[in-house]
Amino acid sequence: YRSGTCRIDFATDVGKSNRDPARNVAIKIMRNREQFDRELKQRLGGSLPNTSSGFDLYTKDDSGAMIENGKGSNRFDVDHVVPLLRYHIEDFEGKRYHCLIMLKGERNLDEIIRYEGIAGKDVNKITCFAVDLAKALNHLHSDHNLIHADVKPRNVVRIRGDNKLIDFDASISIGERLTEKFSSGYLPPEVAAVKFRPEEKIEDLMRRKENLEREIQESARSGKFDVVGTQSKELTVLKDTITQVESSGP
Repeated sequence: YRSGTCRIDFATDVGKSNRDPARNVAIKIMRNREQFDRELKQRLGGSLPNTSSGFDLYTKDDSGAMIENGKGSNRFDVDHVVPLLRYHIEDFEGKRYHCLIMLKGERNLDEIIRYEGIAGKDVNKITCFAVDLAKALNHLHSDHNLIHADVKPRNVVRIRGDNKLIDFDASISIGERLTEKFSSGYLPPEVAAVKFRPEEKIEDLMRRKENLEREIQESARSGKFDVVGTQSKELTVLKDTITQVESSGP
């Protein structure tokens, strides 16, 4: 998978045994250092200074189960968020790469909707997805005072039957200003109203409206009714723009 900000590759960690749950991984390669640092900070929190490039955040116990390595740890509950296994900042052939290594999921929700035929049919599975997502978001909001800020089907991943969140490079603390990274197709209406509001000030729009109304009156007095029709359509669009700006707040 590739986007404007990253690419995801699946890989096998040959340094892990076949029974190690961390053997099959997803590698998130990020272009933007600021977004990379934000995701690291959100995932690791205060333990970030105890880690370094290539440091394994997890090991395994005698039963083969994953356990935290002790020095650095994920902030989020692994029941709700796909855990970070380690990260890398590496130079290769004159370029610097920022990589996050995570457990490989089975499918994301976008693929599940496309290929598993559950939409509008399998109420139980749909309910399961909704409950898992609600619990994950509540974990972020209530336990960490955090907003994910980019919830969409591609960012919900199924691992061993559980649905978990990924992708925290746009996340912020509650009350902070949103970042410039967002997925336009999944913005809540109140955010879209701000992100896509016209750049003109309300005072300028109101002045244009008053001038246009005067022009319409003059055209009507002069009998230029074809011009009146065009101007009236323009006025309708202008009024809609004013309403959008007023509803989006300061």
